[in-house]
Amino acid sequence: MTIAVVIVVISATIGAVAAGDALSGWYRGLRQPSFGLPLWGWGVVGAVYYCAFTVVLFRLLGATRTGREDRSRFVPLALTLGIMLGNELWNVVLFGWHDLFLAFAVLWPFALYVALVARYVYRRADRIAGALLGGYAVWLVYDLAWMYGLWQLN
Repeated sequence: MTIAVVIVVISATIGAVAAGDALSGWYRGLRQPSFGLPLWGWGVVGAVYYCAFTVVLFRLLGATRTGREDRSRFVPLALTLGIMLGNELWNVVLFGWHDLFLAFAVLWPFALYVALVARYVYRRADRIAGALLGGYAVWLVYDLAWMYGLWQLN
């Protein structure tokens, strides 16, 4: 569990650095779609995301210790770390660069990647971890609509 928590804390730190002071300044000045969350709502979403990924990593790290000798047991873990990295890079694009169009444009392939990884993890590694990743993929459908609205309004 310690390794999972450390990875998530590092990821959250990258996201916080990427956001910087954008949440208190630039982001607050944006016009939001009518279905947009209040700022505190995004805090809740972030907390759920990091808790879910702690569980996913914990389960996948356990799957890598099952004694199977083939290296493919590390693939779901590596793909999941790719999701986490992609999420934080997206934070850089939106909050660091303030680029609404690019944040919307890169969210499409990222959402597809998350959905494919969720399916792969669910079928090949761990159903609970896969289901949690699938929940994140579903969330990204909302995120795409919200990001489109944000881009169009600003």
